Amino acid sequence: MQFSRAFVGALSLLFLVTGCAVIPDEARTGRASSAAEPCGAGLPDLCEPGDPCVEDADCVAGNICNAGICDIAPPPACGAAGVRLCDPGEACVADADCQVGNVCNAGICDDAPPPVCGAAGVRLCDPGEACGLDEDCTAGNICNAGICDAAPVLAMALTSPSLVDGGVFPDTHTCAGINRSPALTWTDGPPGTQSYAIVFEDLTVPNMHWILYNIPSSVRSVAAALPFGAQPGAPAPTGSRQSKVTFSPSTYGYLGPCPPAGDHTYVFTVYALASASVPGVAQADAPESIAAQIRANKVSPTAEATLYSTYTRP
Repeated sequence: MQFSRAFVGALSLLFLVTGCAVIPDEARTGRASSAAEPCGAGLPDLCEPGDPCVEDADCVAGNICNAGICDIAPPPACGAAGVRLCDPGEACVADADCQVGNVCNAGICDDAPPPVCGAAGVRLCDPGEACGLDEDCTAGNICNAGICDAAPVLAMALTSPSLVDGGVFPDTHTCAGINRSPALTWTDGPPGTQSYAIVFEDLTVPNMHWILYNIPSSVRSVAAALPFGAQPGAPAPTGSRQSKVTFSPSTYGYLGPCPPAGDHTYVFTVYALASASVPGVAQADAPESIAAQIRANKVSPTAEATLYSTYTRP
């Protein structure tokens, strides 16, 4: 009886141990063992990563059949016809395959170059950029040997049909003649010129013979024989002003050379000014004061041109 009980107890213990240790795959993984039940398209379960497969359809969503094994799918193909545009460094066929702001350069998406510049482009070319004509370059620059470069600052020049620089002053424009102002012409002032002024003076005995100022920046010449007056009319430039004469304070306008004796040196100077009107001057101011303000208001130290001559009264 005791043996029988021991035998029965051993059998019971063996059953219990065996029943707890053997756990079906279904209970552990939630699906049938791949060895017991194959996976794939048309079957109850699709294959997980690492399971054997024949085609992409055998694998769960987001995976592909790679060399007979389900694997994570690579990023989707990029391009205009793909699910996304290509990033810099990715292969491409056309600019449309690449992200906005990039181009397809030698089959690879790359940063787009700066927009084409020039007169026919979306912008003018900056210094250092290639060009074909001066018009391709930004203001103040020229096309120099195919590259935009700063335009050289040309020296101003002053000429007159009546005078030769360094020559003898003609009697016509002196007190021995009609004593009226000569015609004058000058070249462009430097960038930033807002107006011009003309000063005529005796350098031997300092005297101001004529100052014409507030000449508009668009003007490049004055006619001969301008009328007298602080605000001369035509043919003087519109809006221009004249100062007094040093040796004739009641005269506003031009009085030519009339030295008592000896050789005198005279000079006409045209100034390019940084303002449309000379600041800090009044009609009643001495001509020397107005001349000083003109010189202080030049666009640059070299923004002037001169015309010298000598005269000896007969």
